[in-house]
Amino acid sequence: MRINLASNRHRKWQHRVALAAVKQYVGLIPGPMLAMTYRPSLVSENVRAYMLRSSSNQSAWSRGESELMASFVSNLNTCHF
Repeated sequence: MRINLASNRHRKWQHRVALAAVKQYVGLIPGPMLAMTYRPSLVSENVRAYMLRSSSNQSAWSRGESELMASFVSNLNTCHF
């Protein structure tokens, strides 16, 4: 059974509004944002801070380096994009 991360049942209204704005602006909702807002209590504050920092421009890695690392880890996990 897969979790439907796009479902809004568990999200606070603030998260639903923010995700709608991101989708309107970007055209899609990034996976980490869906996972973090689905059940925030399941993700520790440190992990959330790390994910937000790594997905923003505050990261020491370039966008390409981040994508390369994500592809590498996905390959190790045999998870195909």
